[in-house]
Amino acid sequence: MIWLFNFTVNNLKATMLTFSSLTSNNVTIHWTHPPYSSQVSAYSVVWRVNGSSSIDGNLIVGNDVSTANITELTQGTEYVFSVVSVENGSRAAAQEIESDDNVTLTSSTFTRCKRTMFLSKSETSSNGAFGRLK
Repeated sequence: MIWLFNFTVNNLKATMLTFSSLTSNNVTIHWTHPPYSSQVSAYSVVWRVNGSSSIDGNLIVGNDVSTANITELTQGTEYVFSVVSVENGSRAAAQEIESDDNVTLTSSTFTRCKRTMFLSKSETSSNGAFGRLK
């Protein structure tokens, strides 16, 4: 018997990154599990200062989790957050698949883009979808 299915790394990427509970130095990042989440062993939320290639932080959570509370951020610093799916169900070494979405947060501006969000903690959107990427 031959099993055929359409499996690509895109089926392992977390999607719909959003945020809530933004304070001067904390934020909660949310995401939607990928279609083949059963192949994901963990998620790694990574963040860096916007414009930098160096990772400033990394929080690993279980495969059944879709939120992460990030603490001890520096107020006024613009960070880029992304979620990496860690898949090792079909390989000897874990494969890390980064989401196409990211969330960019700072405490001084609010602008919406396709995959990046700049915000001020004092502002919300008019439709109540505070922190949701479109």
